[in-house]
Amino acid sequence: MKQLGVDLMALFGQEVMTHLDNDNIKQQHPFALSYKNIWADHADYMSMHYAGTGSIISSVTRTGKKDFFGFIDHASKSISRFYIGNFEDQVKQECIDLLVGQHADTIHAFSDVFERKIKEHEKEYTSYDQVTVFTATWNLGGYEPAPDFDLSGLFNFEGNQSPDIIVVGFQEFVELNTTNIIAGDQYKFRQWVEVILFNLKKFDKYIFVKHQNLVGILSIVLVKEHLARRLTRVEADVVKTGLAGTVGNKGGAVIKFYIDDTSFVFINVHLEAGNKANKERLSNLSDIHNRAFQAGVGVGKRKVL
Repeated sequence: MKQLGVDLMALFGQEVMTHLDNDNIKQQHPFALSYKNIWADHADYMSMHYAGTGSIISSVTRTGKKDFFGFIDHASKSISRFYIGNFEDQVKQECIDLLVGQHADTIHAFSDVFERKIKEHEKEYTSYDQVTVFTATWNLGGYEPAPDFDLSGLFNFEGNQSPDIIVVGFQEFVELNTTNIIAGDQYKFRQWVEVILFNLKKFDKYIFVKHQNLVGILSIVLVKEHLARRLTRVEADVVKTGLAGTVGNKGGAVIKFYIDDTSFVFINVHLEAGNKANKERLSNLSDIHNRAFQAGVGVGKRKVL
């Protein structure tokens, strides 16, 4: 009450302070009694949301002690919770899953119905905002840049307004020697992040969001500063496809995120070269799509990207 700026002493004097914790209801000040009842009502309402019954200790809050009727109330609510938890909660959970499109048995069967109904009402809850994306890819050949290295040839927006999201996919950002293939280089990406930010200053204020590298390939995502608060669920992953999925000389670096409720996924890959390797490249691409962000997903479960 003090934090709310309420001075109980000034309002009620010493009397309310003396009887605030009195177990005898008849001796409690009316304000203290009302306050405890409100507190107990609040507990009951909260408990109804997650347990299906009122709080099992609200009677203690109201009276300050646990009497025979409080014991009966506690036992009754415990029995009700046992029944609800074993016979009703599963149905409620399935209804919730159905409403939010996560029900395993019906999401595919009724997906067209869901989509149609959502489209019918989307104006009631949906707003749209245009976001522009610029992507670039560049083979570096292991080149190490100076901090003021000029990237104007890469960031050529051809007279258009600077994009909201910039995604750069480098290849061979480190030399493809045995040491880098086995151990990799976890820190060299910072040189290129600094160079990119240096070059983007003349367009707008950008911030670095995420990077992901796999041996010689490096993905970097940057967004305009004003979008930062709308960016959520940023994740990165790698999928190795070299030597039966064990070595990272081939594979993909993947970054995904959300802006508001829209998902973005960017994949930078290094695949087998040559016209005769088309079938293998397609197989590796499919492998990257299927295996990305699957770590920890149980058998029989499919994580939707």
